[in-house]
Amino acid sequence: MQNILANSRLSLFRCNSANHAADDKSVDTKMNMNLQPKTTPYFMKRFNLIAVLTLVLSIWSCTDEEYVKPAPQLQIAVISKYLTPIDGANVTLYNTENDLLMKTDPISTLQTDQAGQALFENLEEQRYFFYVEKDGLDNTSDVAATKNAIETGQRFEVVVKIATPIEY
Repeated sequence: MQNILANSRLSLFRCNSANHAADDKSVDTKMNMNLQPKTTPYFMKRFNLIAVLTLVLSIWSCTDEEYVKPAPQLQIAVISKYLTPIDGANVTLYNTENDLLMKTDPISTLQTDQAGQALFENLEEQRYFFYVEKDGLDNTSDVAATKNAIETGQRFEVVVKIATPIEY
């Protein structure tokens, strides 16, 4: 009977030892896991920080910006008496009616493109006068000035018909 008791104590001891050994392994595993560097959470913290900063900066950059209106522009379309566009007509721009009549102090001269248009850009806010001519034809019998002063941010468009000049 003592043998049986001793054997049962021994087997009980072995079972407990095996359980402790298994527990020791799980403790070791847990300790090893705790000792390993936590790269994923650190990366996630950094990623979250970068995401928040990006969001804040994008919201901050979406502030109202002041819109700067472009300088006044004058587009002159030159047509014939048959209403066809005139390519290569000379369009001369003047500040005053007197400059136009005397043909002195022109601001600028452009030639019309294939569509019969000339575009004057970066102008001042004012009323403009213009003279258009090609092959002996001019605009003396038609429009020779903008109706009103051209304002900043405005593109003023004028259609001018050229014909045989009128003698004054």
